[in-house]
Amino acid sequence: MWATCRSLYRENQAQLDHIDKLEEAYVACEAIKYYTGNSCLSRTVNQACHSENMRQIFEFRVYISHLHKQLVEYHEQNNKDELTSCIRLLYRGKPLSGSVLQQLIDNEGKLISMNGFLSTTVDSQVASSFHGDDQASKDSIGYKPVLFTLEIDTKIKQPYAYIATCSTKPDELEVLFSLGTIWRIKSIEVTKDLCTIELTSCNECDSQSTELLNTYTKHGCNLSSIGDILLKLGDDDEAE
Repeated sequence: MWATCRSLYRENQAQLDHIDKLEEAYVACEAIKYYTGNSCLSRTVNQACHSENMRQIFEFRVYISHLHKQLVEYHEQNNKDELTSCIRLLYRGKPLSGSVLQQLIDNEGKLISMNGFLSTTVDSQVASSFHGDDQASKDSIGYKPVLFTLEIDTKIKQPYAYIATCSTKPDELEVLFSLGTIWRIKSIEVTKDLCTIELTSCNECDSQSTELLNTYTKHGCNLSSIGDILLKLGDDDEAE
């Protein structure tokens, strides 16, 4: 994992120094803190997940496991504190390219899964500061400010947690979702200045890859089992 980070930032001495310090101080119980901080881990992990390249994802398996486990622990604590039942509507702001936005429009009413861990907030104003409605984003040709509103079914299987108490940015009032959360695109409204996309969480999923991964993660996942999964999905080159 650390070797991969160093390779990605090999021309950035400041980041290389940061990686050295992070590796030396790393402890599993602070996985959320690393994710919310100014750390290369959150960027590289989500880049790997977005690539859907199993080799890249496997490089970060330890950190992904630690972050997922801590989200499970916080989710259980949220349940005990009856906080989960209070979280029913969340927000996420993000500028999207025209091509990605069109894909979402074309799939309105269908299911999607966000690759990577998903950061949201309980405060719509916080989300608005991220959706790109500023001059710098407007100067990015082809990008549209997007505000996601996310309706939460508290019975969904994938863990999520309110993490402001352990975040390096508590003012963001963040709720973080683990990998594989499934959403239905309920509605999309496009205006001149902003696109609003309404998502609802659900437990539905017809993904063969998710079924296979669920089977293997019950027993742990190593190089052999990942190769087996890739073979069943037809990716012979990656399996080798």
